[in-house]
Amino acid sequence: MSPADQPSPMDQVENAIRTGSRPTDLKITDIRIAVVASNYDYPIIRIDTNQGIYGLGEVRDAGHRENALQFKS
Repeated sequence: MSPADQPSPMDQVENAIRTGSRPTDLKITDIRIAVVASNYDYPIIRIDTNQGIYGLGEVRDAGHRENALQFKS
């Protein structure tokens, strides 16, 4: 392999970096809550992003929707 074909030291460093840990343009755009009522209220949250990805989860800390909404700003 000729010296021109070898990667530069900076390329070698960048090739060793886990790209999954690099920052992305992904941003949270909305948080919505739906309450499922049974013996207790079970708030379910939906977090939407600017890339069309969303996640669903449940509220902890005694299941109050206000606990999730305090992070929405």
